[in-house]
Amino acid sequence: MPWSRFCSISGMTELTVRAFEPDILRSEKPVVLFFSTRWCMVSRSMAPILEELALEYGPRAKFIHADAAEHEDVMEQLGVRDVPAVLVLRRGKTVTSFHGGHTKAFLREKLTPVL
Repeated sequence: MPWSRFCSISGMTELTVRAFEPDILRSEKPVVLFFSTRWCMVSRSMAPILEELALEYGPRAKFIHADAAEHEDVMEQLGVRDVPAVLVLRRGKTVTSFHGGHTKAFLREKLTPVL
């Protein structure tokens, strides 16, 4: 089930296998990649926060959601072991990352300098 059916996230794109290389590895813009699962309550609580930040940062970055259960290969490639996880990538390289639940203020503090 796509994330949008689980929890609508405006301003975020759902990761697809075909879009991984062009949307993440070769993106000109920084990419904020959010890994989550439908069953994780912490993931569910972070979704609206990331939605607000996606709208707030607008064209400065791409915000992409990846369902961890559907993208285990991508998680392994990027070294992600826990969900929820947020990675910021530039040209496919991780600039910063953090795991677990966080407040909007914490996320903004971490994202602003790298976007």
